[in-house]
Amino acid sequence: GIRMTSPDFAPTLEQRLERIERRSRRLTALVGLLFLTTLAALAWHALAGQTLEARRFVLRDARGMARAELGPREDGAPALRLNNAAGRARLMLFVRDDGTATVRLSDARGVHRALLALGTDGNPQLLLAGRDGKSRLALELSVDDVPHVEARDATLGSRWPAQ
Repeated sequence: GIRMTSPDFAPTLEQRLERIERRSRRLTALVGLLFLTTLAALAWHALAGQTLEARRFVLRDARGMARAELGPREDGAPALRLNNAAGRARLMLFVRDDGTATVRLSDARGVHRALLALGTDGNPQLLLAGRDGKSRLALELSVDDVPHVEARDATLGSRWPAQ
């Protein structure tokens, strides 16, 4: 038979090498995906029905900064803390041993500015503080659902309650 060896039809060595490299990359990606899928399936199977326990969980961003933490506070109360990019707590949720549930918001400097709490008796309380951290406004419902409102100017404002 007649063989066509014209340079117009025959792939060059460079083209053939590129094709082989492309196939190699695809195969490598496929094997990697298969490996990760198998690893994930094994981990899922191993953890199915299991409890994951730790004293503290920390979620870090790409720079290694703690952006969220779940664990006990210094007083032992379980807490969820959400931090800004500088690592300062901006939102904290916690429940004290006496049953008081609290949501606390702080500004970028770490000054506590707002607090929402449900006391042991279930009464809601909202405290708002100025830039200096001194409380300016307190709203509360008593046991018999009577509202209590207290406003303070800067000179009479008290420091943030120990929450």
